Amino acid sequence: MAPSLGKFCSFINLLRRYILLLLCALNFIFMRSDALAMPEGMPRQVCPAKGGVIVIDGDESQIISGIIEVNGISARAIIDTGFEVSSVDKKFAERAGIYLGKAGDVSLFSKVQTWWAGPSVKVRMGRTFFVAKKTSVWDFDQLSDASGYPIDFVIGRDIIRLCDVSIDFDNRTVRFFNRNYINHTGRRVAVANVRETVLGAGSYSESYTPIVMVNVGGQRSVPLELDTGSAEGLEIVDHDIEHIIPPTLRMTTNLVVGLTGANILNFLIIPQATLGEVKAHDIETFAAKRSYSTAMHSSGSVGVGVLRQFNLDIDLAGNAMWLSQRKEKLKPPIKSTSGLLFRRGDSHWDVVFVMLNSPADKNGWKANDKVCAVDGEPISPSFNNSPNSNWTIGPVGRINHIVMCDGSKRELISQEFY
Repeated sequence: MAPSLGKFCSFINLLRRYILLLLCALNFIFMRSDALAMPEGMPRQVCPAKGGVIVIDGDESQIISGIIEVNGISARAIIDTGFEVSSVDKKFAERAGIYLGKAGDVSLFSKVQTWWAGPSVKVRMGRTFFVAKKTSVWDFDQLSDASGYPIDFVIGRDIIRLCDVSIDFDNRTVRFFNRNYINHTGRRVAVANVRETVLGAGSYSESYTPIVMVNVGGQRSVPLELDTGSAEGLEIVDHDIEHIIPPTLRMTTNLVVGLTGANILNFLIIPQATLGEVKAHDIETFAAKRSYSTAMHSSGSVGVGVLRQFNLDIDLAGNAMWLSQRKEKLKPPIKSTSGLLFRRGDSHWDVVFVMLNSPADKNGWKANDKVCAVDGEPISPSFNNSPNSNWTIGPVGRINHIVMCDGSKRELISQEFY
C-alpha cells in the first residue's frame, strides 16, 4: 500500500498506553519494574480445548480485527497484546447498556483524555465465552475514523493470556486454544514478562507486559514490547536507535497521528531484524522521541508491520511465541519517491506532510499546498482511481508536472531518499 496519512497512523498504540497508565487510579502515582517470568498459579479462567475463532476482516497491514459479541451484542474488536485490560468504546457501551463508572482524566504529552471505569463483560468468540472482569471505557471515535469502520472493543492481555492465541494471516483467522491442546509449529521466540507494580487510590495492582529481544540490523539486540495492536513495524526510542542502525541507512521523517495530535517522528526502513532465530525483512521503523515503553525498560515495540510476515502462536503465560513462514512472502513496503503525504479530495489534494530530505522538501513544498492537476489531468473522482494517482510513488527519474490550485506550475522528479 502506498505511503499515506492512514498508513502511519498509530491510534491503537497510543490508546493502549493510556490504559496501562490507568490500571488502578485516575492518575499515575508510582511505578517500578522488574523483569521476570509469569508466576506460577496466576489466577486464570479456563480456556476451552478448541477455544474461540475470530475471522480477520480488517486491513491486516494496519490492525488485527474481527467480529465478536460483547454482552450478546455484535461488536468489532481488535486483538491487542499492548492493552493490559480489555476496553470498550463509549458509544458501544451506551448502546449495549454497559454501565459507565467513575470518570477520570489522564494527561499524556500535554493532552487530556477522559476515560470511565467499566464493569465486567461477557465476551463471545464463536461458541466460546470469556469474562473480562475489569474493563475501561474510552471514546474510540478517532480510532474508528482512522480504521474506516467502528471499533467497539479491544481484547486485551487479560483475555489473551488465558490461552494460546494462533494468528493465521494466510487464512485470516485468530483462534484461542487451551494451552495443552495444540502442538506448536515454527520457531520458538522467548517472551519475557515485565511486572509493573502500580500504586493508585491507596492500593497496589500488577500488570505483565510481554517483551521480546529483537536484533536490529545485525548490530545488537534490544528489548521491545510485543504489541499486536500497533500498525507499525518497529518503534525504537531515539537514544537506542542511534546505536543500532548501520550508518549507511538513510533516515527521513513521517507523520504519526493519534489522540494526542500529530507527532513527527524519524523514519527509515531497516533491511533485517531477527526475533530469536527468525528473520524479518524490509521493516518500516519509527524512532520515537518519547515512548511509554521506556518506562518499562523497553526500547520500544514490535508491531503488526513485522508480525504479519509470519503466522504466529502466542502463549503469554508460557513465556513464548512461535513464528512460521507464510505461504507467500510479502512484498517489500512501497516507498515514497516524492516525500508528499496528501489528503485526497474530489477536486484537489491537500499536502498534509512533507518528508525530510525528500524531493518535495528540497523543492520547497509545504503543508497545506494544494494540487489541482497532475501531468495535464485535473484532480477528480476519476483521477483518484486512475494509475496517475500513484505519481507520489512513481518510478525513480519520473518527471511529474504539477499544477497548483493557485495557478502556478511545478516539476517534481521522483527519487529515492530513504
